[in-house]
Amino acid sequence: MLEKLEKMRIQKRLTVSSLITVLIASVAAIIAAILLFVVASQYNKVLTNYAFPQGDIGQAMADLADVRSATRGAIGYSDQSQIDQMVEIHDQAVEDLQAALPEIKKSIVAKAGEKDYNNIVATLDNYLEVDAKILKMGATTDAEQSKKAQDAAFDELAPAYATASEAFQGLMDDNISLGDKTHSSLQKMELIMLLLIIVIIVAACILATKIGGKIAKDIAQPMDDLARRLETFAQGDLTSPFPEYHNDDELGEMVQSVTDTTTKLSVIFADMENLLGQMSNGNFNIQTSCEEEYTGDFLLDSIREMKIQIDGTLKEVREASEMVSAGALNLAEASQALAEGATDQAASAQQMQATIDEITNGLNNTVDQTNDAYAEAERVAGEAESSRNEMSVMVEA
Repeated sequence: MLEKLEKMRIQKRLTVSSLITVLIASVAAIIAAILLFVVASQYNKVLTNYAFPQGDIGQAMADLADVRSATRGAIGYSDQSQIDQMVEIHDQAVEDLQAALPEIKKSIVAKAGEKDYNNIVATLDNYLEVDAKILKMGATTDAEQSKKAQDAAFDELAPAYATASEAFQGLMDDNISLGDKTHSSLQKMELIMLLLIIVIIVAACILATKIGGKIAKDIAQPMDDLARRLETFAQGDLTSPFPEYHNDDELGEMVQSVTDTTTKLSVIFADMENLLGQMSNGNFNIQTSCEEEYTGDFLLDSIREMKIQIDGTLKEVREASEMVSAGALNLAEASQALAEGATDQAASAQQMQATIDEITNGLNNTVDQTNDAYAEAERVAGEAESSRNEMSVMVEA
């Protein structure tokens, strides 16, 4: 069953598993209802066959007692009106007693009950026969006849009454015994029913838990594997394989879609790498090898627009380079002429330097001679100062 569930789509799988759980619960409820019906039927049987008949038997015994009392009254009274009244009561009690017998017979279901009932009928017939004889004998104002009837009632009717009462009591005792046995059986049945319901409920819970856990695992595990793979995919890993999922359901379609998308992106990225590599090497005369893989033209159009712009930019750079190259040639020629003029100026500068050196040497000699003259002048000045002093002294003298 679990293998069949694995092959179903997730929605159908969940629906079927729910139906299985409901079916198991329904079976458990039906079994419980059947067992409860059986128990109720057995209790009803106990009441109908063993409890309620006790009332009928008791009523029959009460009617039998009324018959006996009426007979005693009829043979004991000396007033004719009282005798007639007791006879009337007696006859009514006999009718009630005979009417109770069929109701008692209806409730009998066991062989013991049938035996007891037959015994009741036999003893009761004997009692009523003796009772009728004694009533006929003693229902009179004749004291002697009444005395004979009373003696016969003591000797014959009392034992017959005791026998009939014992027959009724025997049926009651058998009903009680059968009722007790049935009640004991019902208690055992109730225990078995409780255990059976518990087993069914536990089995249903285990099965439902197993099915639910299996379905949850079959859904959660592939989704966790797919989520971890998508994390690596978001980090740029396009080569690692995606988790395998072989069930033909919604999750399988999602895994297959992601796998197909990754494969397509890998092809597109490889193609983009080739295009960009060719353009980086200066080759702009290229075309995509998998144009059908580009879903939507925005990416491919962007690459083409970028190629056109780069191509135009490189052309402008090439033209500017040519202009710079021409300017550089002119600058080189001017630099050459400047270099030649600088060479001539350098030669003149060398000659000027030589002349300046000669002038510098002459100036140095002149400075030396000037210094010597200055020293000689100081000496002469000293001598003149000394002569002036001497002339002052001489003049004073």
